[in-house]
Amino acid sequence: MYQREHLSVGDWIGYFIFMLMPGINVIVWIMLIRSKDTNKSLKSFMIAQFVIVALLIVAAFVFGSAIMALSEELPSSY
Repeated sequence: MYQREHLSVGDWIGYFIFMLMPGINVIVWIMLIRSKDTNKSLKSFMIAQFVIVALLIVAAFVFGSAIMALSEELPSSY
């Protein structure tokens, strides 16, 4: 499905539908990234998507930790 040189609109819609399904999206990611026959544009898009998700997870951890540390320093109203 994702091995042709040019992907159709239907192929992209199918890809985005797969990415909406928890659990299945990780399996599809792994299958398509590891395949040598996957469309180059799709593979590049998936790698960029992975990098952005990884950065967002790291940023959420850093900001969450900072907020927790700041909330412990604030005076308690109890």
